[in-house]
Order: sequence, then C-alpha cells, then structure tokens
Amino acid sequence: MSTDFATYKEYLKRTLRWEKCLDKIDAEEAIDELANTGNYQSDAQRNGVSQPLITQRKSSNKCKVIVPRGDQLCIGDWVYVLGENWLCMELYIDEYGVTYGELWMCNHQFKYQNFDKEIIQKWGIIDDGTYSNVMDKSINVTDNSFKCYISRDEQTNCLFVDKRLAIDILYDKNGKPILEVGKITVLDTKTGNYGDGSHLLTFKMKHDVYAPEVDSLAEMLCDYITPTEGRTEEETPKQSHFTIDGKTSLAIGSRRTYKIVFDTPNDDDDLVNRIAWEVKDNTRISLTPNSYECLVEIPLSEDLIGSTFTLACYDGQDDTVRSEYTVEVVAIG
Repeated sequence: MSTDFATYKEYLKRTLRWEKCLDKIDAEEAIDELANTGNYQSDAQRNGVSQPLITQRKSSNKCKVIVPRGDQLCIGDWVYVLGENWLCMELYIDEYGVTYGELWMCNHQFKYQNFDKEIIQKWGIIDDGTYSNVMDKSINVTDNSFKCYISRDEQTNCLFVDKRLAIDILYDKNGKPILEVGKITVLDTKTGNYGDGSHLLTFKMKHDVYAPEVDSLAEMLCDYITPTEGRTEEETPKQSHFTIDGKTSLAIGSRRTYKIVFDTPNDDDDLVNRIAWEVKDNTRISLTPNSYECLVEIPLSEDLIGSTFTLACYDGQDDTVRSEYTVEVVAIG
C-alpha cells in the first residue's frame, strides 16, 4: 500500500467520523428546537417526578415521545402527560443517541391490598385487543380474558396468580350493584422488557365471580381485609371521642376546610397540641393542617373524577385514637 493511498484512506475515515459527528449535532439541535413548539410538554411527569417530554399523538390511546437530552425513559415507566396517565411500552435509541418511545394510555386504576393489607392504587392497562396489533399472532385475547400491563415495582410485587381484582361496578338482574371481578391467571415479567431499567409487568386475567361475603363494593376491593382484622388485642384501635365534619364530595380544582367535632364539649384540652392529619389512598391530594382544622386541596385533573380518598385525623401520641372520613372527587359544576 502506497503512502499516498494510506493517507487518502485515513482522510476518508476522518471525513466520515466528522460527518457523523455533524449529523449527531444536527439531530440534537433539531430536538432542542422542538422545545419551542406545542409538542414540548414541560409539565410531564415520569414515575411521579417532573420530566419534560416531546409528544406526538398517534391515536386515541397511543402517543409517540422524544426524550430531551440528558433525560431517561424506560419501558414500564408510568408517565403523566397531556392530562392523562400512560405506560411506556416501547423504546429505542437511534444512531445519534436520541431516545424515542411509545406510550399507551392507561384505562384502569388497579386497586388491591399488599401482604400487609395496605391498599395500593396503580394506573395500568386492561387490553381486550384494542391496543394490540391483531396481526401479531403472539397475542391471543379471548372473550373471557384480558391482557394487562402495569409498572413492576415494590407495589406490584405482591400480585400473584389467583389474586382477584375489581374491574368495575355492574348491576345484576335485580338492579343491585355488584363488582366485575377478574382473577390473575398468568404473570409475565419478561415479555416486553428490552434494555436496562425496563420494568413492565404483564399479566393475564379472566372473569371471576363476585363474592359479597369477602369482596367490598364500597372499597372496590376483592378479598378485602379491614385494617383492624388480624390485630393483637393491644393493637385494637381505641374508641375516638371526635369525628371529622365536612363535605362528602369535592370537585377537582377546589379546596375545602374540614374540622374536628368532639362528642362532648370541652373534650379537647389534652389533644390540642397533639392532633395530626393525613390523607390515604391518594398522594396527589394536598393537606394544610391547622390544629383542629385541615384545608384539603384537589388538583385540577380530570383523571381524579370518580376516585375517593380517606381523610384521617389522629392523636399524634397514639395513632389508634383516630377518626376517618371518605371523600369522593367529582366534576366541576
């Protein structure tokens, strides 16, 4: 090989590397320019943490996203964007290092109890074939079963085969409300997970029978165990001498003050400096406690409509002395 040819060959290699570098810079600058368009969603959240995304709706239940430089996205991530809850179902990084993903809109908030009987609520997808590509022969959905998707984490590690989950409220032939129930038949922690950090949980669920003796219609929970069941005698809650007073329903975007009402007058002398407030079942509800009163604020989010949360006040030195109050979130007007 002559010296001139070797020099020319090295020149070509450097030119190709430089052109690839320029292409990557152009791609990154093009993504940065999208931050000035309506596709840039600065209020997006990933797993509950603020992270802007660039979005493009594909259909009523699917959305393409581009991840800005310096940020990450993984298959199985829960994403809140465009006023809706989504799961990241597909992800790839192109030759320029740009991350692209596809989100599927969540259509169900799964509610269940973990092994400690704590109530968990997680957004996920129940797919009867609407989301799935009918040309994909690996997907087999029958009339009596559904394919479901949810983020795999500590809160979903308690799901197991034969666990029963409430889907919706239906009515029997006598007009009485009953739960539509599904039972998990298959758990799949591998299918659909590609790349580092992927944490998608896929499971199949078939219809099951509502059992009013163990299922709670009010709580929308199957095989419901109340927090007091299984306590030792020392752990049994004491009878509280106060209750919570306020509206039983709040509209999205509103705020209301709830207060303690004591069973007998002047029954609050010892509690005045110890009262504490908390909200259960919904971490997006804001509280501003002020001794015997508490300001409750509901976010202006339509996905909260129809949900419920539990407002609780208790003795800060003895949380078994408590009162709880269930509030429903409704639409404006």
